Amino acid sequence: MPYVLGSLGIQALLLTHLSLILPKPSVVLPAGSTHAITEFPLPPQPSLLVAITKGPDGNLWFTEQNPFSSDEIGRITPSGTITEFPLPSLQSGAGSITAGPDGNLWFTESGRDTIGRMSPAGDIAEFRLPNGPVGITAGPDGNLWFTESGRDTIGRMSPAGIITEFSLPSLPTAKRDLVSITAGPDGNLWFAESPAPGTYFETSATVGWIQP
Repeated sequence: MPYVLGSLGIQALLLTHLSLILPKPSVVLPAGSTHAITEFPLPPQPSLLVAITKGPDGNLWFTEQNPFSSDEIGRITPSGTITEFPLPSLQSGAGSITAGPDGNLWFTESGRDTIGRMSPAGDIAEFRLPNGPVGITAGPDGNLWFTESGRDTIGRMSPAGIITEFSLPSLPTAKRDLVSITAGPDGNLWFAESPAPGTYFETSATVGWIQP
């Protein structure tokens, strides 16, 4: 019986992978519509782009992970001019980024258990956390809200760096990882939880909200 169940599990995984590689139907645009696309290549380096957000200065800001040197926060103007700002530490795990209520950019550094703040001019400050942060967003209350993977905890940080943490009521039995958070249209903070590694067949993903 375990062999049969294992085979079924493998078949399910194979079907999932096949569905990802099978050709998708083409998208047909309405007659007469035009959708211009322009791409701006970054300076050549082995970097991985992770996230992008609209900045308070009229530019776009993005995070880059580089396995061989410092991660970077990038800025691109609408016309395509790119500026990159190296982070202070190697392999900091730059991840989610958002425009804060204070006119700065806020981002997560999961490799250093840190939340970073960058001014539009490129000045950086970092705030240490008990655990690695993953997602971050600006809340309707003037604070930054973030998720902590592996602890089922949502954090709130003031622009001055004061941190408050909220454990989800499903602890200590939950086997999920908080991955993302965003401000909802109802004034609450909405978050997403994925099953923790190794529990995909026994734990369901969830979406929830927390009041600011």
